[in-house]
Amino acid sequence: MQASNTAGGQAREGERSSDRRRMARGLLSRTTLQRYFSLLFLLLTVLFFWVQTTSFLTVRNMSNVVEQCAVLVVVAMGGTFVIMAGSIDLSVGSVMGLSAVVTAGLLKHIGLWAIFVGVSVGVLCGLVNGFTFAKLKIPSFIATLGMMIIARGLNLIYTNGAPITIFVDAFLFVGQGRIGKVPNIFVIALVVFVISFVVSKYTVFGRNIRAMGGEERVSRLSGIRIDRTKLLLYAFAGFYSGLGGVIMASRLGAGTPLLGSGLELDVIAAVVLGGTPLTGGVGGVLGTIIGSLVMITLGNGLNIMGVSPYAQMIVKGIFLIIAVWISFDREKIGVIK
Repeated sequence: MQASNTAGGQAREGERSSDRRRMARGLLSRTTLQRYFSLLFLLLTVLFFWVQTTSFLTVRNMSNVVEQCAVLVVVAMGGTFVIMAGSIDLSVGSVMGLSAVVTAGLLKHIGLWAIFVGVSVGVLCGLVNGFTFAKLKIPSFIATLGMMIIARGLNLIYTNGAPITIFVDAFLFVGQGRIGKVPNIFVIALVVFVISFVVSKYTVFGRNIRAMGGEERVSRLSGIRIDRTKLLLYAFAGFYSGLGGVIMASRLGAGTPLLGSGLELDVIAAVVLGGTPLTGGVGGVLGTIIGSLVMITLGNGLNIMGVSPYAQMIVKGIFLIIAVWISFDREKIGVIK
């Protein structure tokens, strides 16, 4: 009888041990996939286009990729903070375009002071987003969707549907010039990343955003001023959108009516691919750089292969869904609606 009980206990212990190992393997595999998905996908993307085309891994094309990525990184830094807080910003592309055309239009009147006006336009739009979200209690999705439409409308009114060409050489040097062999916009993007990393990791503002994204009610009870943090958060994101618009206007040499159209998809995809889930609370700006490289490399390679822009939208949409599926914290949401 005693031997039978001992054997039964060992069998049950063996089953529990086996269950724990299976759970550990499942957790490890999903955690590993979430952590390294963007880097793995970037390597696979580069390898695919390297095999398919002869002009992808060239110095000239890689320089072009870096310059394109720099603008996306600047705007996506602000998007990272917003998503890390558990919110969303759909207005980044339109705000970027509005900042660009305002800067282009004012350059001939006030010179390089137009740069500060252009960035201020982004901050102002961000403050409106934050006020609508925090004070009027309108969901961030709707608040920023409204701003996306408003900013695009203001853009079209300001330009009358025609591009504004820029002839100020000092301004064009910002986006087209180089320090030695390094593009200026790469340096700007690097500075923006360093500032964003420090703010995210080592400031009260960064910690409050993570806490707010983790559990807003608990954050409020712990003394965090939620409304003020939301207001500053969207002003911060608006600043980066405005700066991105200034850089893009300088790089293109013009402010165009549709500049930034569809950028919100690339920003959200870059942030989510970089490991910051839409559920908020976790993530960081370092992963956003990798996610930005994925999006720019994907678009660049498809362009070289002659894939139409319409088909590229489908591809990017598919990978956005995949990235959200991998990173989404279903336990935090509970019921998906």
